[in-house]
Amino acid sequence: MANTLQMDDRFNGEAPYPWQSPTWERLLMLQQKQRLPHALLLHGEPGTGKEHFARALGEYLLCSSPAGTARCNACKNCLLLNQGFHPDILEIFPAEAGKVIKVDQIRALNQFMSGVSQQGGYRIVIISPAEDMNINAANAVLKMLEEPGHNTLFILVTQLPGRLMATIRSRCQAYLLSPPDARQAQVWLEQRLGSQEQARTALTACTRAPLTALQLIESNQLDGWNQQLQIMLDVAGRRLGVCDAAQRLIKHDSLALLQAMESWSAELIRTVMTQDQQNLHTSALASLLPQLGAGGKIEKLFEFIDRIREYRRYFRSRANPNPQLMFEELLLRWESLFGS
Repeated sequence: MANTLQMDDRFNGEAPYPWQSPTWERLLMLQQKQRLPHALLLHGEPGTGKEHFARALGEYLLCSSPAGTARCNACKNCLLLNQGFHPDILEIFPAEAGKVIKVDQIRALNQFMSGVSQQGGYRIVIISPAEDMNINAANAVLKMLEEPGHNTLFILVTQLPGRLMATIRSRCQAYLLSPPDARQAQVWLEQRLGSQEQARTALTACTRAPLTALQLIESNQLDGWNQQLQIMLDVAGRRLGVCDAAQRLIKHDSLALLQAMESWSAELIRTVMTQDQQNLHTSALASLLPQLGAGGKIEKLFEFIDRIREYRRYFRSRANPNPQLMFEELLLRWESLFGS
């Protein structure tokens, strides 16, 4: 569906996240020099705040009297944003999770683009995730990118820029929104949770994706994460068979679990290579360390991570691998790393 701010309370005036400051400052400098492009392509890993950045930028550009790097929160435009409606900003996203953006949804965008800014400033169009546009929707957007009109900014948000038409990518200025470093992520999440240990545990499951980690805590999924880790430990210790373990794992979100498996593996590699168990945020993994020091196990663990990343790409591209077979293969690789 296409959506203005009328029924969307996510536009709440927040600033970009701390790790996004370099890109934010670069874009504001371009805007001050009146060199801001008409189309931006924001890309990066999930869980790092790409949509948040897009909305924050859209709000800032609509503000009549921004104060430094923040909107004033007092002008007419800001008051409209605070009320959850602004006529000069439009967001287009899939009607349902996992569905594509269809050409029918672009009709609202056609109407939006046919007029002029009602408040006399920018018109902002946010499309997310942009890789979810089907071919007809993408072609319709491409025509608009070719003739965007005065003071119009398209912001396309994606985690898979390679899936966008080359002609669309060529008409956008691309910016990679990198994830925070480990320290930034830890501090940010601690401030929101009030718990150092909880923040560390959640971030271990989500690598450097702090928003995913926060969701993990707020949705009470941390216990499920601990259950998944225990299954992996039981497979490593030959206390649980691969087929039975796979049947248990497929009950969980596959993409989130793949991310956690990659994170656990990376922790083991980092700890073995530094010989410093203080790097081991998940203490339950310590029992696996003695079996990883010889016999080319670290190289095999790197290969295991590579395979996980392949499956993650499959899911993001909607290849939809069979979860049972996928986890059986991964668990066989995992089991072979430990014990005789």
